[in-house]
Amino acid sequence: MRNGQRGIDMAWCRTLPELASATLHTGADQLHRPIRWVAVIEWPVEHFVSTGDLVLTTGVGCDEAQLVRFVGQLAEAGAAAVCFSTGPGAPHQNVPTAVVAAAAEVAMPLLELPWSIRFSDVSRAIIQSLFTRDQGVNQALLSATGVAGVADALEVVLGGPVLVLDLTLGLLGAGPAGTDWGASPDRLTRLRDCLTGVDALTAQLDADHRLVAAPATVRADILAWVVAILPTADDPAAAELAVAHAGTAVAIELLRDIAADEAEWRARSDFLWTVAAGGITSEHELAARAALLGLPLSLGLNVGVGLLEIQDAATAPSVRDVALRLRRRLVAAGGLVAWRGNELLVGARAAGVDFAMVVEEAASVAAPATLSWGLATGSYTLSTLADAVVQARTARAVTRALHGPGAAGRTDELGAFMLLHSLATDQVAARLAGEVLSPLETADKDHNSDLLGTLEVFLAENGNISSAARRLFLNRHSLIYRLRKITDLTDRDLGSHEDRLLLDISLRLRRLRAEVDR
Repeated sequence: MRNGQRGIDMAWCRTLPELASATLHTGADQLHRPIRWVAVIEWPVEHFVSTGDLVLTTGVGCDEAQLVRFVGQLAEAGAAAVCFSTGPGAPHQNVPTAVVAAAAEVAMPLLELPWSIRFSDVSRAIIQSLFTRDQGVNQALLSATGVAGVADALEVVLGGPVLVLDLTLGLLGAGPAGTDWGASPDRLTRLRDCLTGVDALTAQLDADHRLVAAPATVRADILAWVVAILPTADDPAAAELAVAHAGTAVAIELLRDIAADEAEWRARSDFLWTVAAGGITSEHELAARAALLGLPLSLGLNVGVGLLEIQDAATAPSVRDVALRLRRRLVAAGGLVAWRGNELLVGARAAGVDFAMVVEEAASVAAPATLSWGLATGSYTLSTLADAVVQARTARAVTRALHGPGAAGRTDELGAFMLLHSLATDQVAARLAGEVLSPLETADKDHNSDLLGTLEVFLAENGNISSAARRLFLNRHSLIYRLRKITDLTDRDLGSHEDRLLLDISLRLRRLRAEVDR
């Protein structure tokens, strides 16, 4: 719905208390432009802005060049003005100079609004004025707060049940009449059948009722549906107008909630990585910062660290996509998920969460990329998180060396390999291990034999010739021949505990070294 007559202009809007703190950067001579609606969007503009719109935006996800293009697109669409929300906590601390220059070039009024001012308050004040001056629509709709408040106010305007449904058509909120109406599963099923696969509609629900629905849309994404149930005899035209406005109000409320949730997640994620890196050494500071973020110090967590390895960026999801999916799964159980670079940090409540299922779900989301995991055994608090992350990363590196990318390993299942991992980066240890095994490597290469593999199996079977022969599919005499060959080439006695220990450590370091050199 658009207001076709001149109602209020930008100069008048600046007198509203909600815009009193806004700074006008450009377009002082263009403030007479009529404001016909308020659009809360982000780049790109596409077809979501109409002539006379006051555009409210945060510029989230845009760099300076994209914001310059954004302003140009707004001018081409006929926007009356653009208002950027900036400051601490916002995507941008201030409006870039190049963006101000771009607005001046196209004679576009550009205002800068403090981040603390809610878009919903600005929109509500302007739309309320539009209604009061030009439409006379009940102001209760715009004074409501929250999704349920919008539904309640719309019921007052229309006199019938109103429901707000989420993207999966689950109930987000409703007015009192909508709550009663939606108590019937059969009614909700019919309603969902009518809504599936459409963008906006007026449709017959049953013999006595029709529904008027409008999406709460941000950019091209539908976040929710506002649905009014009216008697069939009523003219739906007037209701369409009010429901469309309610869709805008709901979109604004949900957008603010999404932004707040994203900001909180980002803050928690940064905090967890700082703690994991040992960046907070004071228990007092750790407790204070954790309390601000709502994280109890005593929270017992199983800790895992994942590494996303992307072969084809065009088809693989981002680390954030995987983190978001895991966060949705774990948040109800009190779990924590953070991401940075190509790493994921997951803290699952020690009770109630199956980490194997977390790993499996993450792998399915990450495909076709591979996700390697290291899991620290035990329960950890924020105070011991740094130690858990070190152990988990070590377990991940060992597991990748033993089984390749895409595997998961626990510290308690990797045995001596965990102890030997640090030696894999020691040049002296690596050289000594190489010298011990070099004769066998040379023989395998020259004669296409498998003396290294034979030795590894023999040691894994604790020197039991019969067991080793069965694993290698050899007869005892063939295995004994190979073992004599190994003894001759290495000058080590396979019956000696010390020599067998040296050979075993050398073999393990050789496998770990492959991960270090990768």
